[in-house]
Amino acid sequence: MTDSSFRGMKTISHIKEMRDEGLLPFCKKIGVVFNRTRNDVTKLEAFAKDLGLEIFGSIPMDEEVEAYDSEGKSLLELPENNPALEAARKVYKNFN
Repeated sequence: MTDSSFRGMKTISHIKEMRDEGLLPFCKKIGVVFNRTRNDVTKLEAFAKDLGLEIFGSIPMDEEVEAYDSEGKSLLELPENNPALEAARKVYKNFN
């Protein structure tokens, strides 16, 4: 999982290189989930595809998630229709 920063994208590139070099022998499936996205993820998806990474999905930035986190509330208490929660469910389905 990565955010949309340049540093985050470099990190996934480095992880893939490590896996390709056999340094992560237990890593059978590799892909990316973009987290806390605010804008169009087209460029992020293109970068991941250029690396040969499967894209499992993206989870949007969500003020309700931020509020729960800052209040120490469990994210398991989020309403069923929360956009970030719905996106996380889609990612889970894509991964499995």
